[in-house]
Amino acid sequence: VASAVGYSLARRGFAPVEQIRRTADRLSLTGDGSRLPVPDRRDEIQRLALPLNAMIEPIEVAFENERRFVADASHELRTPIAVVKTELEAALSLRDDPELLLESLRSAIDECDGLAQLADDLLIVARLADGQLPLACQHIDVSKLLGDARLRFVDRATRHDRSIHVDVDGGASTCRRAGRA
Repeated sequence: VASAVGYSLARRGFAPVEQIRRTADRLSLTGDGSRLPVPDRRDEIQRLALPLNAMIEPIEVAFENERRFVADASHELRTPIAVVKTELEAALSLRDDPELLLESLRSAIDECDGLAQLADDLLIVARLADGQLPLACQHIDVSKLLGDARLRFVDRATRHDRSIHVDVDGGASTCRRAGRA
């Protein structure tokens, strides 16, 4: 009789634990608002369930942000990849016209540069999120920075019948992130 009563009491006492375990097995990060059941009585189980429920919402928010970021990054990658593929397919069909062939290959190279920049930006975002990219402000000469950028892209602009002009008030400087990836 004592064993049966003891078993019954133990089973009833651990019922909330089992209910929390079953609910935790079903929980997903779909943002459906599911939470662990919190027993009415003030005991250790309630004190465990409350902080666990409090932890679920920020985790759901983080996963939703990550899902949105991956979707955005995927969208940003699809367009330049499609352009590169189209340009390369066009290049294959333009063997008889060297000028158009070169233009198609240059366009594909331009898109690859954009993809490389996007990959660099994604790496910076990941490092910032992980706290691995130190942030330190340092002053830079904006005129020199923009002049260097102009020199880097002036040939590409000329190929597209464009020009790049830099006009900066003398002595302008700004603060930028140090340790750029």
